[in-house]
Amino acid sequence: MQSPECTVFVVDDDDAAREALGFFLQAHGFTVRTYSNPKGVLGEIELPPHTCIVSDYNMPEMDGLEFVAARRERRSTYPQFS
Repeated sequence: MQSPECTVFVVDDDDAAREALGFFLQAHGFTVRTYSNPKGVLGEIELPPHTCIVSDYNMPEMDGLEFVAARRERRSTYPQFS
């Protein structure tokens, strides 16, 4: 049985880190969407059913925890790991 396609959202203000992680994930078969700040992902109305968000913690406009809180306010349903 084939597993469902997973979309990974990579959020990082560091261009090199974001591009490297995006490339790595794509090379391993994931669909990847990259963002230089959390506002891009927050603008997404609906996330794909099988979504994973990988976020940097230290970002200038909003840190990673504020970003997760903002997604929760939008009633996003995806697994939360701490």
